[in-house]
Amino acid sequence: MDKRDLFRIEDDELISQIAKDYPALTDKETERIFSRINKKLGEDQKAEMYHEAVSGVERYHRPVWQRILGIAAGIAAVTGIAGSAVLLNKSAPKPVIVNDTVCSTSPSDTLPAAKFLTDSFLEAASLINGQTAPEHSGKLVVFLRDESETDNSGPVYSPVTDTSFVVPADITGLLEDIVTEEYMAELRDNGGDYFSDSIDLISGVVKENEYPSYIEFCGELYTIVNDGEAPSYTEEPTLMNTGQTSFTVRRSDGAPLYFTIVWDGAQWRIDNIERKSS
Repeated sequence: MDKRDLFRIEDDELISQIAKDYPALTDKETERIFSRINKKLGEDQKAEMYHEAVSGVERYHRPVWQRILGIAAGIAAVTGIAGSAVLLNKSAPKPVIVNDTVCSTSPSDTLPAAKFLTDSFLEAASLINGQTAPEHSGKLVVFLRDESETDNSGPVYSPVTDTSFVVPADITGLLEDIVTEEYMAELRDNGGDYFSDSIDLISGVVKENEYPSYIEFCGELYTIVNDGEAPSYTEEPTLMNTGQTSFTVRRSDGAPLYFTIVWDGAQWRIDNIERKSS
């Protein structure tokens, strides 16, 4: 495929595709859509700071983005900003704990539950941090903030093909079924002792990070692509301070990690993670 075809969108082609994918709207629906566009643009001006380019391919400049904000392309804009008329309230299915030991208080299930929760946390954390990426296409993209940047000045992203992830919040949402509400609030606020910053800031849920792990652009979710190895534990879980409603698990990813796990009445959840120096 000719590299010049990547991200080259002619207006007639775009309008034709939109007309095919989205039936005509009533005046009331159109008014509602444009109301959401204006509201979102007012709340998030930083979204327009992103410019898109691929090495060796002409840049996708702001004038092109502004041209597609016509009546026909308005629906596409809503898709990229706040979801289309059909997808305004859509979110990817939330994860469901499918592990009997996590929902069991039997002493024989404690260690398996600890292993499942800590393994699940590391997998989700690696996705949030951008250390690993969900399934994605082979298309490589560099997002440019201004005209002075070169095609190689920023990290490389790729469109996410895993349909479980539609927006960055679906990535951070992986933690919701394995941590307590209180600990989730802490992770969103400051990242706790495990993350370097708020998980919403790191992942791109809050669009204030220069290079987040995920970027929404024109209705697609893009993941940052790294060549490094995914983090892993260097030891099996060790139980400590075991009680009827809480226990501690020691693991290590190069430095000791202590997971506080509590029973919430229905299942075990991670309530805190403390990192200690070796």
